[in-house]
Amino acid sequence: MFTHVDIDLGNDLETIRNADYSERTLSAIHSNIVNPEYDYAPSLCKENTTIQQLWWDRELDWNAVENQLGIKIITASSILLPPGNVIPWHTDTFVKMKKLHPERNDFVRAMIYVTEYEPGQVTQIRNGTGLETYTKWTPGSGYLIDDTVPHVNINGSNKPVITINFSGFINA
Repeated sequence: MFTHVDIDLGNDLETIRNADYSERTLSAIHSNIVNPEYDYAPSLCKENTTIQQLWWDRELDWNAVENQLGIKIITASSILLPPGNVIPWHTDTFVKMKKLHPERNDFVRAMIYVTEYEPGQVTQIRNGTGLETYTKWTPGSGYLIDDTVPHVNINGSNKPVITINFSGFINA
């Protein structure tokens, strides 16, 4: 499942953008973010797969986002991808969601851009048999995917990319 989305984050946009991302830094390939079955090149290391991730509770207006996306949000996290870093090809594994809801298997994630696009920033998504290259985004745009959609996030620019990731279930 893959769908383009555009939402209005309202005042949450500045809250997410201005948060202190220095409190949680990790490597995308040394975490639960990417899949262990992928055979990553040795050149992909902690120094070029660094992300800074924050988990959000109800500080953000989840109701407004739920109404715009048509999902029930269970978790929200924002990720800052520093310049010169990549989150390699992966499918979302929904580790935290599976712990919270082991009875479910219909997880979805909306990845919404918080920062303006800068040249050198790219997301690629394998959509069925094709490959979609996503650039020139605006804050509030993004996509909704499930655990079958491989994708990669690359920041070859001089500015960070920040996304907010809402995970949950499609409303019945």
